[in-house]
Amino acid sequence: MLEFFMHAFYNDQAYKLGMYGLKIVWIFPGWYAENFWQTHQNDIGCTSEQMNAAVEGSFLTSAIFYNPIEERGIANITST
Repeated sequence: MLEFFMHAFYNDQAYKLGMYGLKIVWIFPGWYAENFWQTHQNDIGCTSEQMNAAVEGSFLTSAIFYNPIEERGIANITST
């Protein structure tokens, strides 16, 4: 069984709480920077390796507001 979580922790807490691994999938909101876990921050108490382990297999989401070529998606609909 997989467990899905929306991000609601400070950046280093998921690793420290053991909330990562093969059966856990993190879903991050689209306003996060693309590689936010690789940005060095002095207030995060995890190493780069620990941050990489915690986000392995995660998803970054974002809304599609505009599709300039009106290409149909998998559901056979456009974004407009």
